[in-house]
Amino acid sequence: LIETNENYRRQGLATQVMHLLTNDAVENGATIGLLCASDQGKPLYETLGWHVIGQYSRMVKVTI
Repeated sequence: LIETNENYRRQGLATQVMHLLTNDAVENGATIGLLCASDQGKPLYETLGWHVIGQYSRMVKVTI
């Protein structure tokens, strides 16, 4: 989970992080990217050119 502190949102920090991560991945030979986005993060990723290809479901194991 990556999240920006509320006091620092809407300043382009997440965009910078995504550009750095994407550039690093490409420089290391990546040709396909896959990420799981929260509802809050989805608009950012779409702005950066990512496209929804399906839904992700979370499974949690609880030991009782």
